[in-house]
Order: sequence, then structure tokens, then C-alpha cells
Amino acid sequence: MSNLPVFLSTCQSSCQPPNLPVNLPIFLSTSQSTCQPPSLPVNLPVFLSTSQSSGQPPNLPVKPPSPPVKPASLPANLPVFLSTSQSSCKPPSLPVNLPVFLSTSQSSCQPPSPRQPPSLPVNLPVFWSTSQSSGQPPNLPVNLPAPVNLPVFLSTSQSPSTSLSHKMWSDNEAEYDVDDPGQLSDFADTASIVTHLSTDDDEVQEAPLFDDLEFEDSADEEEWQRIVDNDRGPLPIPFTATPGPHRIPPNTARPIDYFNFFFYNTLINNIVEETNRYSNQYIEAKEEYLANHPQSRTHQWIQQGHTYTEEIRAFLGILFNMGFIKKPTLESYWDTTHPSLDTPWFPKHFNRNRFQLLLKFLYFNDNSQLDENSANNVLFKIQPLIDHFQAVFTTYIHPDKNISLDESMIGFKGATPSLRQYLPNKHHARFGIKVWCVCDVSTGYTFTFEIYEGRARPPANNNIPTTHSTAIRLLTRASLCNIGHNVGFDNFFSSPALFKDLYQRATTATGTVRRNRVGLPDALQGTQVLRNEVAEWRQGSLLCVKYKDGNKTPVHLISTACSGGFSQTTNRQGERVSRPNIVVEYNKIMGGVDLKDTKLYAYLPERRTVKWTTKVAFYLFGTALLNSYIIYKKHATGRILTRMNLTMSVIDELVKKYEPHKVRCRRRTREEIEERQQQTFVTQINTNIPVPHTPPHKMVKLPKKKLRNCVAVHNHRVRSNYICARCNVGLCVTCFHGYHDTYHH
Repeated sequence: MSNLPVFLSTCQSSCQPPNLPVNLPIFLSTSQSTCQPPSLPVNLPVFLSTSQSSGQPPNLPVKPPSPPVKPASLPANLPVFLSTSQSSCKPPSLPVNLPVFLSTSQSSCQPPSPRQPPSLPVNLPVFWSTSQSSGQPPNLPVNLPAPVNLPVFLSTSQSPSTSLSHKMWSDNEAEYDVDDPGQLSDFADTASIVTHLSTDDDEVQEAPLFDDLEFEDSADEEEWQRIVDNDRGPLPIPFTATPGPHRIPPNTARPIDYFNFFFYNTLINNIVEETNRYSNQYIEAKEEYLANHPQSRTHQWIQQGHTYTEEIRAFLGILFNMGFIKKPTLESYWDTTHPSLDTPWFPKHFNRNRFQLLLKFLYFNDNSQLDENSANNVLFKIQPLIDHFQAVFTTYIHPDKNISLDESMIGFKGATPSLRQYLPNKHHARFGIKVWCVCDVSTGYTFTFEIYEGRARPPANNNIPTTHSTAIRLLTRASLCNIGHNVGFDNFFSSPALFKDLYQRATTATGTVRRNRVGLPDALQGTQVLRNEVAEWRQGSLLCVKYKDGNKTPVHLISTACSGGFSQTTNRQGERVSRPNIVVEYNKIMGGVDLKDTKLYAYLPERRTVKWTTKVAFYLFGTALLNSYIIYKKHATGRILTRMNLTMSVIDELVKKYEPHKVRCRRRTREEIEERQQQTFVTQINTNIPVPHTPPHKMVKLPKKKLRNCVAVHNHRVRSNYICARCNVGLCVTCFHGYHDTYHH
């Protein structure tokens, strides 16, 4: 009987654990029994299985039966687990680097939820034992695979799920065949004996809430491991948010109601107040200049008065319509002399001079509050507008799981306070102001943004890179952390430290990475990959891949959202091709900001201006209008308007309550005309010959750059290079005869 395992099955007995020899693993499973187990020989593993039977311990032969049963070679120094049935089981505290035994039998314990990964050590074998129960093996996280060369014990007794599709212990070797690619064999040596007891009086421990759970990553304590077989991927993080619109009006709301979500009355009133304040400051500072230049357009502002709410809303309507109708210059929108350029809608709803004056005085903050010594005053002039849209963009909708963080460009070549950047890969605008945006991948909705201030912005923490802190700040501001979002980055942001930080905040990420980032595998630089081949490494939840697509330069990617290996996908030509999983994931989640830019620049009124604040304001106005349409399209029912039709409806609502200023030149009185006629001479015009005392009414051409305002009746100011030699007033060629006939000269 030496060196053979003892299999004792007892029935309806109250068993007591036998005196067990040292250095042997013991597996005792009791179920409503009173039998006493026999004395066990030394140095043999004991397997006791009871299940409501009346059998006596079998007579064990001295020699093994034919065919011989070869048990697993169990090493010494293994823990002892005693499990009793009919109890409210509680999983014992599991030691590090020791096998885990989970035993359930007529208990009320629940398997760990997928949202709550149990505190199990990585790469440890799992033992499942069920007795008189219908329970299924606990749902263990995907990221805790059983290691190779360790056995898995499945023991069932009077359970509906007793059929096993696996091949049990083989006749030749102590192996166990499982679903994994690798097969499991003998135990490895362990360090000490640990005894865990589960009694009938144990209480079920309540699972912690998902919000309190921290997804700890032991990557800092691990080394990068080269992936040669199948990779099961990181621990999945469930998406717990509810995407879609909320806090919105009924389905029957008009398009202007969605527009008003982002353009509150408080915002319009603030623009009115600051514009009028700035106009007063300008007129006061330019008082001497205006006195010497009576033809300045600013005098019309003084005569017509300050702006007001309805005028600013109509101003926005004119601005949005300029995004539909593209013309080379601002004046060409009010040009009525050329039929090919004539657009009667613009002069009908707004006066050209008044529009240009509003562009001149448009302002968003009080200059008197500017602290020139402050380091955070770069965006002071536009800060109220930025704060408003940053707050309102996250109010009415929540994104889907996949979002992307990337840069967008506001084209501008003028002077800025350390804001202008040069990005050669941006074909729309290589020079301009850079804006970080967080957008939804499927719709292009902008949830938050931040204007890049360059080196003028002080770093939040000298120990954390600026890109790291910027990404965390943007996602936190939009409340997108700790709810399972999947974020796409480009190589400007991606780093192992950032991805681990986001993973601890229950947020996965995928992106390209620069090969010299700190924390990447040391073997990454020296590893060569052939065409359409990959080299993959894993460090806890973080996957690093080096991939060469065709004859291109190898690309480096990292991810905490997917596993290694390849999968089938469809390319742009509609062909089925094989691509690495991380490449497929990156292409799926990295297009949100580009989609937003494509939609935005289609109808964005990009007027040339010398003020960068006006450029940024137009960009934010267009983004808000695009966001309002995305919410409308997701929420409205029935016949859905196109974006162009919705915008046109908004424009009509904005301008319909505004009456444009009627600009008419003042007609001269008879006394003024006679006074002019009594003049002894007229200023010499483009010649050295003196003008006669009473010259006839004829047109005289002025020198270059000496234009005069036409005194005939016009709806707007018209400059002419002709004057009447006798009246000494500017007149257009078409207005000359009509003017003199009216006044009976």
C-alpha cells in the first residue's frame, strides 16, 4: 500500500478531520456524514469525497489495479483546505503565490460580479468544488488565467452540472486538458503550509460597490513579457453611463430651441454689455483722432447708439449665413452694382457699416480688470466665452463609450499672445491657434475643449508631464472618468504612465506612441519586424505592439483596452484583411475630432481679421451650432431636418425681429448750396490750372486714394473718385445727373 493515494468515500457520517501528516496537501469534502476516516499513510495525498452514500471505505489493494491509476504528483509544502457543506461560505483570505480553492455547497454566497473583480493573485490555479448545489463556478475575470503546468481540480457531487467535457487525468501523465491553448501539469513547489477552514457559521461578505473599486495594476512591480501565445487581454472595465441626450425639450421643439441651449440670454447680454463698454473706451481714447477725421465710420456708431440684444442675435444670424454663402470680401456681401455678386438678403436684414462696426467693437471681457502681471492673462479677453461653452457642452448629452482626444486648429496668421502654432500635417490650417478637444467618435459632438496657451501656461505639477496633466484635466472636467469610457490618443499624448493612470480611474485607452517614451519595453528598439508582422509585449493591463504595415515605417501602439493577436476587418476598398487587434481598436476610436472638424469647417464663417479673439469666437459659435444639431438629430422624432435646413431655420428666427438702421446722407439746404456757389474758387483738382469763378456742373476725377463720399441717396456709404466741379461734392457717375435734377441746379 505504499506510495498509493487513498480514496475514501463515507456516507451519512459526522466526519472529523484525521490527523494529517506533515507536508501533504489534503482535500476533505464532507456532506451530511458521520464516518470517521481511517488513518492515512505518510507521504500520500488523501482525497476524501462523500455524497449521501452508505458505502464503506474500499479495501485498498497493495498493488495498483490494472490499468494503473496514476495520480498527480503533488509536492510537499502545500496548503491544507478543509471545506464543509451546508454553510454560508465565505472565500478565505487568499495568500499570495498560493493556489486558490473555492468550495461552495448549499450556501448562499454569490459568485463575484464581473463588475467586482475578486482579490485573486495573478497567475494562480483555481480549484472549484461544488456539492449538493446547482451553482455554477464563479465568474472569474478574464485577466486571471490559470498558469501552465498547474492542475485544475473540478469536483462535483449531486449537482446538475456534473457532466464535464474535459479529459480527466490521463493514464500516462499527470495532466489535465482544459480549454486553454496550453495544458496543465504538475504542481510547482510552494513555500509553506497554510490552513484555511470554512465552517457552517460563516457569513456572506457583501460585495463592495463598483464606485469604490480601484482597478489596481501591478505593472509597476512586473516586467514586460513578450507575448508568444494567445493573449487574453486586460481586465475588462464595464461601461456604466447612459449615453444620449438629457435635459432637453419635447420632441416637438423648434430648431431655435436647440440653438438656445448654448446661447443663453446671459451670454448674449454679456456680449452686449462688454461690446458697449469697449466702444466707450475706444471713443474716449480716440477723441482727438475722431475730431480730425469727420468721415470716420465711428461717428455713425455715436449717432446710432449702442448695440442691444436683438441686434447681437441678428449679427449672429448674418455670421452663420456667411458660412453658407462664400464671398471673397466682406463688402461683396452688400455689393449691389454687380449682378453676379448681388445678394439682396444681406442689405435687407443688416446694414454694412453697422456690421463692420460690430466687428470692430465686439468684445467679451472688461479690459479694466486685466492684471498685466498675472501669468494666466493670455486668454483674458475671451475667457468668459470659453468658460460658458466649457460648462454648457456637457449639460445636455452624454457620449457613447468611445471618445477621442486630439487637437484642432483655428486658422490665423496674425499677432497673438504666444498662442500661434505651426502644424505642418494640418492641411486645413497649418498656422493658427491650437485647441484640444474631447469628442464623441460616432457623432463628432464636442464635450470639452481647451485652448493651448503654449509655454505661457505654468505646469500643474513639475513631476507630471504637461501632456499627462492636460489629458487628465480635460477628461475630469467633462466628468468622463470612472465610468468605463474608452479613449483614443495620438502619439503626442500617449505614454505608459498616462494609460496606467487612466486605467486606475476605470478608463481604458488606445493610441500610437513615440518609441522613446519612458516606460516602454527595453527590447522595443532592437526588435525588428517584417512586413505585416507584429512584436507584442504585456505588462499587467498594458499592451505594447510594434507593427509594420506593408513597406511603411513600423508603428508603435499601446493599449489597456484590447488583447494581442490579429482579427479580420474590412479596409477602405471593401476587402477582408487581417490586422492586429490594437490597430483595429485604434482606427475605431481615433476619428472623433477629425469628424467634428469635417462637419464644422463645411459651414464655418472664416472671415479674415486682425483680431485673434474674433477668430476664436467664430470657432466657438460654429461648434455650439454644430452641437445643437447633433442633439436635435438624436432627440427629435418624425421628419428630421438636414443640418443646412436646421441652420437656415435658426438664421431666419435670429434676424426676423431686428430692423436694420437706415443710413441716409443728409441733404443740403438751399443756404448751403448758395454758400458753395459764392465761393471765389474751388480747390485745385489734379491740375495746376485755376478753376473758374463759377465753374459749370461737370464731373472732375480725383487723384488716386482721394475718394469722397457720394452725397446722393444710398442705403449705405458709397465712395467715389469723382466730384462735381461746381458743387465740390462727391458723386458717383450714375448719380451725377439725378442729383442735379433733384436740386434744380
